[in-house]
Formats: sequence, structure tokens, C-alpha cells
Amino acid sequence: MPTPTGQLATLGGVETLLNKTLTAPTITASDWTTATHAHTSDATGGAVSAGALTRAGGNTTEATTTSTTIVSLLTVASLNIPSLTPILGIASLKKTAGAAASASVGLTVNATVPREPVAWSSTANEADWGYVKYTIPPHDVTYKGGGCIEVSGTVGGLASIRGATYADYLPNAATTSFILNALVGNASVTMGADELHVYVLAVS
Repeated sequence: MPTPTGQLATLGGVETLLNKTLTAPTITASDWTTATHAHTSDATGGAVSAGALTRAGGNTTEATTTSTTIVSLLTVASLNIPSLTPILGIASLKKTAGAAASASVGLTVNATVPREPVAWSSTANEADWGYVKYTIPPHDVTYKGGGCIEVSGTVGGLASIRGATYADYLPNAATTSFILNALVGNASVTMGADELHVYVLAVS
């Protein structure tokens, strides 16, 4: 055994080892809490590629309105989605009883209104719940997109698909804000929206 010139490692000690190379080690562990494994680089467990669907932003604060004219209900700002990137948006909706009137939902992208509000609920004097889903295709000055808005509600506890309608031209620019617009047919009715999420799809 050579004469030691530094500290010796022990089998059962809690020690920090420097400048050691482990060849084909077998590591047995049930708790990786203290391991650095963010997977953003080789130094943190190896980089992991993003999936085909990535959340770009969202607004998880409920908003309500009793307005009979169009108002901005939920906004997702600080986006920077290239115009040639497909976008999906989805949010939960509700309507209270109070009058025989419907609730409507629409969309503003940046400062452009590609879809004026469309009725998603019934006109009955009863509570209603549903969702809205937006699909925005890649678009530019030649392919102006338009996209599609799909709305659905439950009337009296029964599912009632309201269908999908196409939107108007989209701005030929990166999407920087995604705004859910709304109105109700009678001020005695309250419409609410929550959990607005914006996703982008991979293009390669």
C-alpha cells in the first residue's frame, strides 16, 4: 500500500470525493430528492427535448361579467408565438340563472378580433356550464388563417354541443396576447370564465 499523501475514504463514512472516475457503477437509490436533475443541460441529468405540445401561457384567475356589450374577460399577455406556429386555446365557461338569455364568447388576438362572440349556452333561465376551444393555424400574408372556435355547453346537466364556427383573418405577426371576450343577453345573467390556457404545437 502506498504511503498516503492525503485523506483516505472509508466504506461507511459520509464524505465528498473529488476527481474520481466511476466506471460502470451500480447505483441503488429510492430517493432522488437531492440529485440535480432539472434535465436542462448535460450537467443536470441530460437535456430533454420539448414535446409536440407546449403550454405558452395562461390565466387561472376566474373572471365574470354581466355586460350586455362585448368586454375583455380573460387575457393571456406577454406571449411571443411566431405566426407560423399552430396555437390551441381552451377555457372553462359558466352561466348563471337570472333571465332567459344566453352567454357568448369570442376572441381577440393582439389587437385583431378574428371571432366576434358566439353564443355557447342556452337561452333558458337556468345555469349552464361549458367550454371554449380555439384553433389557430399557421398564418401569414398569403394564408391568413382564420382559425376555428368550438363551443359547448351543458343545459340542465345534459351535454349540448353548440358546434364550431370559423373566425376572420388573423394578424400577420407574432401572437403577443390572447384575449377571451364575452357578453350576456341580459344583465341579470352572470357569465364566468376560468382556466384559460394557450398551447403551441411543434412544427418540426
